[in-house]
Amino acid sequence: MKGVFQQGFSKRQLCTQNENFHVKVVPCVPVQGEQLRRTSSLKEFLRSISWILIVLVVFSAGFYLGYAGVWLSSSLQSTSIDSQTEKQDFVTGETSEQNMELESLKPYDTIDEGTLTQLDTYEQANDRLWEQIASKVAIAVKTGKGVWNSRIPTHSKSWWRRIPNKIIISDWSEPSDNIIGLEQMVDKHLLEDLGISELLKNIKEEDTPVFFGEVSDSFRLDSEKNLPGLETLYRTFPNADWYIMIDDDTFIFLDNLARFLLEQSSGISSPQDVPLYFGNPFSVVIPLSEDDSSTGTENTSISFAHGGSGIVLSSKAMKTIVPHISWCMRTWQSCPHGDARVALCLYSFDILLTPKLLYFFHDTPQEMLLRFLPPLKQGTVLEQFPITLHHIVGDIVDRLVSLEYIALEKARLEWGIAPNQTIVTFLDLKEEFMDD
Repeated sequence: MKGVFQQGFSKRQLCTQNENFHVKVVPCVPVQGEQLRRTSSLKEFLRSISWILIVLVVFSAGFYLGYAGVWLSSSLQSTSIDSQTEKQDFVTGETSEQNMELESLKPYDTIDEGTLTQLDTYEQANDRLWEQIASKVAIAVKTGKGVWNSRIPTHSKSWWRRIPNKIIISDWSEPSDNIIGLEQMVDKHLLEDLGISELLKNIKEEDTPVFFGEVSDSFRLDSEKNLPGLETLYRTFPNADWYIMIDDDTFIFLDNLARFLLEQSSGISSPQDVPLYFGNPFSVVIPLSEDDSSTGTENTSISFAHGGSGIVLSSKAMKTIVPHISWCMRTWQSCPHGDARVALCLYSFDILLTPKLLYFFHDTPQEMLLRFLPPLKQGTVLEQFPITLHHIVGDIVDRLVSLEYIALEKARLEWGIAPNQTIVTFLDLKEEFMDD
């Protein structure tokens, strides 16, 4: 036995010392006990591998069964929700197309040419309130040489396109933009007598805007436009029922204006027969004559329609003063404000202002909401409708045009209101501008 062990040890040494050793399926030590141990270890190893494979198979099967259960549950839940949604849509009568349309009604940040093209149908719809009376309304826009390039384009490319009877008046004429100047509106001799010709020469090269209350040649010249502008408007559109003058930074909700004018017309025989004068009331003191001054008569004041908020006259009122415009220009030239001169001219023929506080505004939407917020919290006031806003330039013009479009579409989709009944309310303005 000892010889056998030594012989085996010698062979193991040879195997270890051999540099070209390669594993072969021949034991280096042919001892029976060691062979048995190696065979037993191999069986245990194979048995462990088998258990590992079984565990992996069971785990995989459980995973896939669980995933299948989750998928089946999700499918059943989705089917149930879809069924409930279809049932709810059937009960309420709402369609997905209507919901998509309402979701798409969002204000435009700016209205570019592409958007304007899309809104052509909206602007030119013949069944809207304004389009029903537009041919009977004439509007004069008052501008100035120093501001027309910065103000007119934004308005002219949007809501002005709905106005068929419109003129633009200014100190200087600009034929390429159809702007009528004072030299075209006023007789040459009257221009000289009132010193207007001299004012025109003095500011010919100026390019500065006019601010309310300032005493300058530009402001004085601006005051000379209102009365001859109204006369020019009447002679351009003699058959209109209503005449309106606004500034170049005034915005009109045209459908709201139409509703207002229709309401006023319904209470009278005709705007052709009744002299009416509407607007946002400001006050002006009537200058005393020499006779009144000598007798100790006290000054009196009357209300006039603020020009930036809009001056509204019926045809009868216009027909009354147009033949006397030159006389009014001479008589009331000492008054520094052109819109107040209109009131003084009308007062000369016993026509007084009918104030309309909650229709015509001399503020932007943000300023108007802050100024009138307490009364606007009342539900009845929120349902009323503004007609004009002032100091409207740039992006605010686009937002207000967009607001009209949204109000129109919401009324059509949500309440089924016809376009000829749709207006913009104070609530619409509050929702759009209150957070600015």
